[in-house]
Amino acid sequence: MARVREKVDGEVFNLGEVLTTICEVNLDGEPGWAMVMDHDPERALCAAVVDAASRHGGFEGLHTELADLLAAAREARRARWTGVQPTRVEFEEMA
Repeated sequence: MARVREKVDGEVFNLGEVLTTICEVNLDGEPGWAMVMDHDPERALCAAVVDAASRHGGFEGLHTELADLLAAAREARRARWTGVQPTRVEFEEMA
């Protein structure tokens, strides 16, 4: 739930729900966790890996680790899309 403060009276109220993406990883035995706004698995994955790397004590090899994880995430997304693509419906606009 997104909470905001009303500017005139200063009262806090619930504006609405916020879509988030959560990711948990394990990098050489070190846990990493992240939550990002919107549906963005790649950004959540990157943030979780950075969290795990920072707990692990260093960022050596992080670029390679991120590239490998992102390649796997993109391939998984591509595979899911391939399964959904045949069900896509196209509409024609009528004048």
